[in-house]
Amino acid sequence: MAGVDDQNVNEDPRVFFAAVRTVLAWIRTSLAMMGFGFVIARFGLFLRELAVLRPGAHTDSVGSAWIGTVMMALGSVACLTAAYNYSRFLREHGHQKELVEAMAAWPVRFAVVLGLLGMGLAAYVAVAQ
Repeated sequence: MAGVDDQNVNEDPRVFFAAVRTVLAWIRTSLAMMGFGFVIARFGLFLRELAVLRPGAHTDSVGSAWIGTVMMALGSVACLTAAYNYSRFLREHGHQKELVEAMAAWPVRFAVVLGLLGMGLAAYVAVAQ
């Protein structure tokens, strides 16, 4: 922004709301990655069931389990990274205290819980295959 000093940018609530939208977009993306990874991992179960009905069908499901597990883990890492970057943004930009206290904590907590749940799901799928 030409001609605007850093003090005015830090006090502008639109900057804070843009950061909130960004972290929520990353959470949404990581949830999609974890969900799609779970579907890929469980596709191997479908292949095994299909092999029972059709003995000549392709039954190699190890690849889908590992690909799905990796996607779930990457989604979890993306969620945890979003929480870290958002909290770092809040610390560095020193936004209005009342605005930060009112809205800053829940996206970070939500992202951390989702990231940890995704890691647990990825571990469960890796062990249960």
